[in-house]
Order: sequence, then C-alpha cells, then structure tokens
Amino acid sequence: MAEEGDGKGSLRVTILDPTGAPVDAQLFLMKQGAGPGSGGLNGVRVAPGTFDFVDVPAARYGAYTMSPWGGMTCAGIDPCDYFGLQAEPSPVSGAVTVDDVETPARLTIRLAPPAAVSGSRVIGQRLRVTWSPQMATMIAELSASGGIALPTVQWLRNGVVIPHELGVTYETTRADLGRVLSVRLSYPAGSFWDHRSEDWSPRTVVGGRIAKITSGTTVDVFRKKVLPGRTPGIRVEVSAGNLPATGRVRMKLGRLTVTKTLRNGSARLAVPRSLKPRRYRVVATYLGSWSSSPSTGTGTFKVVRRR
Repeated sequence: MAEEGDGKGSLRVTILDPTGAPVDAQLFLMKQGAGPGSGGLNGVRVAPGTFDFVDVPAARYGAYTMSPWGGMTCAGIDPCDYFGLQAEPSPVSGAVTVDDVETPARLTIRLAPPAAVSGSRVIGQRLRVTWSPQMATMIAELSASGGIALPTVQWLRNGVVIPHELGVTYETTRADLGRVLSVRLSYPAGSFWDHRSEDWSPRTVVGGRIAKITSGTTVDVFRKKVLPGRTPGIRVEVSAGNLPATGRVRMKLGRLTVTKTLRNGSARLAVPRSLKPRRYRVVATYLGSWSSSPSTGTGTFKVVRRR
C-alpha cells in the first residue's frame, strides 16, 4: 500500500454500464509525461467493474477501457483509439490525478449504450441500427487487426425473432403496426471476445412502438366570396408523410355530407348552387387507412348578395 511521502499513490477505477451497474472491461492506466508508446498499467480486479492500482507514481493519468458492449471508452485520452494509445496522454477532460497520499484517488467511467435504433417509427419506413462512436471505433480497429468484432443484428417484434431479418436496416411492414421493434446484438462464436472473461452475452436495444403515418388534411377554397348560384371551388388534399394519402374522405357543408375516395390524395366537393347569402364552413375528415392516421381540415367561404 502506498505511503505518504514515498512519491506513490493509489487509484480505484469503477466501470459502470448505461444502467449504472458495474461491468468488467479491459482497463489500462496511461501516465501523462511517460512519453509516447510507454504502455499502460494493469490494475487488480477487486470486484465486478472495480479495479485497484496501488503503488503507482504520483502523476496525472488517463484511462482506457475496452469491453464487448462499451467499445473503446477513455478518460483523459484523446483520441480514444489506437493512435491515442500510442501517443502521450494529454491533459484533457476526464484525466485523474494520483497524489502522494494514503487516500486512494477515484475514477468512475460510464459506458454508453452500444447502439441505437434510428429512423421514423411508422409503417413503411426504414429503421437503422447506429453503433455508438465507442463501439464503431472498437469494431473498426479489431476488424483491421484480423479479429471478428462485428456483432450480429437480429430484428425482433415484441421480443420475438422476425425470420430472415438480419442486418443493420429494416423496413417496417403492416405486421409491425402497434408492436415494439427492437434488435438483439450478439457476437458469433470465434469472435474476439470468445473465451474472454468480459460478459459478451447478447444485448437487446429497444427501437420503439410502430405507429401509423401521421396524415394531414387541408381544404382549399379557391374563391372566398361568391355570388348566389356560383360555386367557390373546393378541393380537399390529404397527405400521409410526404406522399399523397389513399382511402376515403368525408366532407360536410351544412346538412350536406359526401364521402369520396381519394384520387392521388385529393377529392373535390360539388357545392350546391342554391346556397343563400351567409358564411359557410367546410369540414373534411380523412377516415384513415391501415397505414395512415385520420385527420381533419376546415375551410370557409361566403355567399354575398348581389348589389
């Protein structure tokens, strides 16, 4: 144990996963001022995710970790990659100072989630698994050295495997509506982590519940004021996402109610020529479809008296 005045100190490093639970990882301590390529110090694992470094020279240190699901994560080392490890650790944020005292210094390293599912969570859209920067760096560097480091990606619907849906992208279908999509990440046998002590068991990343595409309904009134016997010209436009919607739209004008099938996302309302002078309101309700949500739009016009 380090004693005060001998120029040495001690350090305890704790590694936590995204939930705050301790997790084991390969860990190296890099002394600032030791010079490029000086190598790292190995600590003693005293508990899951906890490593002690004793009788180390009092100095400022950077820490480097590598784990199956945390990737390459650093504190006080920039860049956090192979080149960063070959250079002298720089005094960047996250470095820790070990003093010549009996009380050990402490450093906590929090790992980021390994990946996220990005994309619009609606029917007919493409979802993508995006690796965290830490995972992407580790995958690239281990693969460059000849190791098998790329996890397999299996898509799940409500936790059940979707047959034949492997890979980082997936296009949502009708079967996904109202279900939660997620991915299971796993390393194949023979990977870099095979037979190592770090936990490389599969992980699940939740993407989210798949909803209908949000629609939008607008009522275009071409003439806001018309004389009796004239028509204002009314067209209803319905979009679903960035595309014209399909399905039916119900249009109401006073006591008149008309339901029409959309053609290229639009429908026209024939206005009776017998309307009396006053203000009128048109309400158009898109009834929705298996892939698109309902929506409502309104428009107004006025029939004015002849002078």
